[in-house]
Amino acid sequence: MDAARCDDRTPKKRIKRDPELDLCAFYAAQGWKIEDLDKIASASANLRIFLEVARETYWKTMYDVMSAAIARALGGEGDS
Repeated sequence: MDAARCDDRTPKKRIKRDPELDLCAFYAAQGWKIEDLDKIASASANLRIFLEVARETYWKTMYDVMSAAIARALGGEGDS
């Protein structure tokens, strides 16, 4: 196994270990401003849970949409 894959100091593993950084990375990619991302650090536990559930819902929705699109493309539905 590659030594770099086992190294705990790789950026991806740091994001996975730090829930705040993980949330900030997700919402930064969604276009949130730095000021809004700073609020995550001082947010209440309830707000963090809300943001985590919202992120999970986003990924589930994206998975469902992509699965439906692939099934439709492979099944030939909707072709004129």
